[in-house]
Amino acid sequence: MITESAGNPAPAEDAVSNVLKWVLLAVAILTFALLGWATAVTYKTAPPQPERFVAANGTVIMTGDDILAGKGGFQRADLMDYGSLYGMGSYYGEDYTASTLVQLGTAVRDGIPRAGGEISFAALSTGEQFAATAAMQRALQGIDLTKPVVVLPGAVADAVTSVRDGVARSFATADPDAGWTPAYSLNPALARQTADFVVYSAITTVARRPGLNWSWTENWPYEPLVANTPTANTFRWTWISFCFTFFSFGLVLFIYQYWLNEPDVGPMDPLLNVFRPMTPSQRRIGKYFLIVAALLLVQIGAGAIMAHSYYDRRSFYGYSINDILPFNFLRDVHVQSPIVWIGLSWIGAGLFSRARNCRRSGSEGTAMAG
Repeated sequence: MITESAGNPAPAEDAVSNVLKWVLLAVAILTFALLGWATAVTYKTAPPQPERFVAANGTVIMTGDDILAGKGGFQRADLMDYGSLYGMGSYYGEDYTASTLVQLGTAVRDGIPRAGGEISFAALSTGEQFAATAAMQRALQGIDLTKPVVVLPGAVADAVTSVRDGVARSFATADPDAGWTPAYSLNPALARQTADFVVYSAITTVARRPGLNWSWTENWPYEPLVANTPTANTFRWTWISFCFTFFSFGLVLFIYQYWLNEPDVGPMDPLLNVFRPMTPSQRRIGKYFLIVAALLLVQIGAGAIMAHSYYDRRSFYGYSINDILPFNFLRDVHVQSPIVWIGLSWIGAGLFSRARNCRRSGSEGTAMAG
């Protein structure tokens, strides 16, 4: 309830606040329900991780422990802030799943035994190339990740080994044109396990789910080489998401127009109408905002260097700054620094306001005592 102020009757209740409380409650219930449902579906439909991958002769190519350790190496080298995995990341470098999938497909296709002996794929006739490509697609799609021990056919096992070793070497090789600085945090053993993780991730994008004609990632990425094409679910959920988004926009506009689009008749807060000299406590709180300003400048500086890197990946106006501040490090700083300075801003603003309110309360208490 709001009482009268300055002789003007105030409304019995704040209609805007009343509507917004119910909107907040409905949104919270809906979003948490969707979050719980999506989490359950994600864990239920996530690709399984076999105990080990072996060649036909029993040679172990990689194990589940290697893949798990490689995931840690991928995080340690902060590769998500350079490239991307499953389409999620910075999009500055390569998408590791997509590029590795192409390498696997090409290597398997080139390694499939041919009736004529060791003949390169380019030297084959059109019909033979088609047959080799189809055989490669069947071999990759037929990998059954639900088995604890996955036996890879000869051509697939050789391809996985060669691609894995190539990816591991690339982690330690500088590539100025791609803006890639070697991952010094990865020793040779961890680099190889990280490559195992990348190769396994690529396999999940092409290996078919049991009884279905699409992969564990719904045939993402789109890659005709391995017959990854969009599924009906891809189109269905794309349109569902579009429709849900525009429906939500319409619902927000309806709520605003029906309940909230009225003149503001609530009392104005006179707190900011009068400014007094700062107290000693408020002056000390100024150190918070100096740190906030410094972190904001750090974020802006990191963003400026990254923006320039998209144009010139070798240097920053002639200075080889990427050798000292790699792109993935700068992106990490650019993303993480707002968490700190926004939090400090709220803390500083709260303490500053608290100090002012304490002063008002103290002065009012003195006046009342007098």
